[in-house]
Amino acid sequence: MEKMARSDYFSKFDIIDINMGCPVPNVFKSGQGSALLGDLKKASSIIKGCKKSGKVITVKFRVGIKEDEMIAAEFAKMCEASGADMITIHGRTRNMMYHGTPYFDQIEQAKSVVRIPVIANGGIFSKEDADKMMKLTGADGVMIARYAIENPFIFSELTHKKIKKDKHTIIFEQIDLATKCYDETFAISYIKRLASFLMRGKKGNNKYKTELYKSGNIPELRDILEEIFCKEREKD
Repeated sequence: MEKMARSDYFSKFDIIDINMGCPVPNVFKSGQGSALLGDLKKASSIIKGCKKSGKVITVKFRVGIKEDEMIAAEFAKMCEASGADMITIHGRTRNMMYHGTPYFDQIEQAKSVVRIPVIANGGIFSKEDADKMMKLTGADGVMIARYAIENPFIFSELTHKKIKKDKHTIIFEQIDLATKCYDETFAISYIKRLASFLMRGKKGNNKYKTELYKSGNIPELRDILEEIFCKEREKD
C-alpha cells in the first residue's frame, strides 16, 4: 500500500482512507479489512507506509473481531501513533456484521485516549440515532453508511438544509453519470442496485424489482424507473 499511496494514481487525491473494518468473509479470510484488528503490527505498518505519501490519512475500523475481544481504545491509540489524522469507528464487532446495537462505550473509550478526531459509525438511520450516537460517545462527528443509499435525504435532515431534489431526479442523474463514466453493462448493474435501495419500503416493491431486473439495456431501464419514481413524485 505504501507504493500505491505514493504512486501517480493517487496524485490528484488529498486524502487516503484505509478501510480496516470491512467484515465481508472473502476480505476477512484474505487478512484484509477487519482481519487487521487481529494484527496491530501489520495495521500500523500499513498506516505508516501510507503516511509517507504526505497525504492526510484516515482509518476506519470496528471495535473488535469478537465481542469478548474488543480493542477499540488500543487500536485507536495505535492508529494515532502510526500517523493517522482521523479515525472512524464502527461500533459493532466483525462477527456482528451489520446487526445488533453498537457498543457506544467502546467508541467513547477510544475517543478518550486519542487527540485526533473520532467519527462514530454504525446503526444510524435517523437524526435521533445520530444525536444518540454523539451523546453517548462524545465523538466529533458521525458517519452515515448504508442508509445514505436508501435515504439520501438523511443529510438534509441532519443539517436542516432543504433540497429540491427527489428520488426521481437523483436516479436519473445517476443514470447520466454512470453511462458517461462506465460501459453499459456495469452502468446497468450499478443503477439496478442503487434503485433497489431507493425503492425500499415502497408499495409493490417486489413487482417493481422483478421488472427492474428484467431490463437489459439503458432505454428499458429508463422506462421502468420512470414508471416507478414518477408515481412516487406524483404522490409527493
